[in-house]
Amino acid sequence: MTFDIKNKGNAEQVVLTRLNDRVPGIEYYKLEVTWKEPSTPEEILIGWDEPMGELEAGWTPTKNPGYPLCYGPHQDSRYCTGAPMCVSIGPGGANYVTVALLDSVIPTKIRFVSDELGRLNTFWTVQLFHAPSDRRTSYSTVLRIDRRSIPWYDAAQQVALWWEEELHTEKKVPDLTETPLYSTWYIYRQNPRQEILERELKKVSELGFRTVILDDGWQFDPEEGLYAYCGDWEPSPVKFPDFAGFVEKVHSYGMKILVWFALPFAGYDSKCYQTFRDKIFDDRYPKLKTALLDIRFPEVRKYLTDLYLRFIRDYKLDGVKLDFLDSYHTSDRSAPFREGMDCESIETATKIMLEEITAVTRSADPDFLVEFREHYFGPEILRNGNIVRNGDCPFDPLQNHFGIANLRLFVRSSAIHSDMMIWSVKETPERGCLNFVHSLFGVPQISVSFLDLPEKHLEMVQAVLRYWEKNKEILLHGHFRASHPELMYTVCSSENEEKRITVLYCEGAYTYAGFSEEDIWRTECEGDVLVRNPACESLRITVFDCFGKVRSETVTSQPCFAVLTPRAGRIELRKIR
Repeated sequence: MTFDIKNKGNAEQVVLTRLNDRVPGIEYYKLEVTWKEPSTPEEILIGWDEPMGELEAGWTPTKNPGYPLCYGPHQDSRYCTGAPMCVSIGPGGANYVTVALLDSVIPTKIRFVSDELGRLNTFWTVQLFHAPSDRRTSYSTVLRIDRRSIPWYDAAQQVALWWEEELHTEKKVPDLTETPLYSTWYIYRQNPRQEILERELKKVSELGFRTVILDDGWQFDPEEGLYAYCGDWEPSPVKFPDFAGFVEKVHSYGMKILVWFALPFAGYDSKCYQTFRDKIFDDRYPKLKTALLDIRFPEVRKYLTDLYLRFIRDYKLDGVKLDFLDSYHTSDRSAPFREGMDCESIETATKIMLEEITAVTRSADPDFLVEFREHYFGPEILRNGNIVRNGDCPFDPLQNHFGIANLRLFVRSSAIHSDMMIWSVKETPERGCLNFVHSLFGVPQISVSFLDLPEKHLEMVQAVLRYWEKNKEILLHGHFRASHPELMYTVCSSENEEKRITVLYCEGAYTYAGFSEEDIWRTECEGDVLVRNPACESLRITVFDCFGKVRSETVTSQPCFAVLTPRAGRIELRKIR
């Protein structure tokens, strides 16, 4: 294959060498770049043509549907954002071409353009060093191109396996990361209160929850608001008159607690901002009353690292939720490199600081919990986190299932969590249950007030959590399949050798696949699900509603039959031997 390599800057040599193919159908190329003397790298562009064929869709870790295929999806990746992978998809959901880079730290872009200038092909480009990076004399990475005709979701998941093997990112995920989690965010927003939360969390613990995130708002008094005091990280004496006592109370309930921090923020009214006002990376959030600290200065990193570690130790925290890390990306407003900094790129500075915090916390507690959020979920940054949550989507179950499915395709070494589920007590329990059905393939995070939840809603929550706990090994670690990413996934399933669990997000038909047990969840309104049984197996069909109660039961071996299914209900197919 012929590559078009454009060295747009100061590199002395750019060499792309074909490596031995370890897997038929996958090509590996080693990219090596050298400079005569230590230099700040400038842009390098690698391009090549692929036959267009019957291209139907494209996917990247950060892509939302609706991007015109003729312009091609593109993946902008760096340490704090995204992951360097792009998939083109052919008929029937088959992989057409999947391209990935081994390095997920430096700024890169991967994209393809379809039918460029009538050439009836796809032109792929891999762009490196389009944003500031650290000075160096050499650089190397590996380009991986997969043309195998396998399901596109398998091609994506095998990139994740490649990253894990080559980068040695595999780590033990604490058991607690894969249990339902309670969050204060949507229900209490920026006004959590110790006296209310102590009653709420007692109720939550009685329902079986073992982890809580105390989210934003604990760090300022009610009249102050927004992020003006971020950076000092002192509990509000009004909202939490005894913060240490609050943490102790949570522990007495048998629960672990994580506390929210917006790591980059220095609020305008904080002591931190006054100390470091000449060391600001970017001031892009004036409406939030905060700037971004420039952690390329070692003294800024030391301040933050010491502050977090002291807070964790003093209050005996079990984990942290680190928010807004994806704010660390270079823009036209970002401060330039200058004297006193020991890193030229914000990516390197973030990596150094997170690794130092991780080393200290894990040495004290190997199961210390760290939650990251979409879109800082690349293989390198996830060395420092063990929970990765879908991005904010309150009252939007559809976006939750789309984000969780995306994460399932390329995150292997962290627990994948839903965004916090919230629904109105005025809605039906079936509508509330849709939040869980759309989030089945991730760990559920919930943010409702169980003190005020109606009895029927509580019954629904308990029923669906019992199902999730019973089946979580399959749901979280089974072979994951996802259909039609361009339509936000119409069907997803996860399976082991004996059982498959499927969610029909919009389709009303299902084909029995021959497993001993197959569960089918439905998100649409009550109606028939058409089940095809091509081998005419003898099947026991049991229908459950959202409360886990049996609505109907029958036995059939017909090749095709309809099953009346309630909204947010499930069908259980059991092979009769």
